[in-house]
Amino acid sequence: MLTASGASEDALALSQQLKLSDDYAANAVQAAAAGHLGRADNARMAFERLGAGRADFNVTFRKSMSARHFTPEMSDLLEIGVLKATAQKS
Repeated sequence: MLTASGASEDALALSQQLKLSDDYAANAVQAAAAGHLGRADNARMAFERLGAGRADFNVTFRKSMSARHFTPEMSDLLEIGVLKATAQKS
């Protein structure tokens, strides 16, 4: 059975292998997976590229993920992970 942490481990490993520093979705997956795993160090560059520290991040993130046809549920999961990573960074 695949666990949530196992899925996050896989997502983090795959997103790091992609090395797509300008791809918003890849950065969202990397930052979110690292956040869910409690690995803020792995998320640092990804969430900086996402603009996760900006006051309007929640709104711009939602719009961006919707434009990329992510479901609201997937957007929720990614946003929670990114926000966890941001909180761990502080």
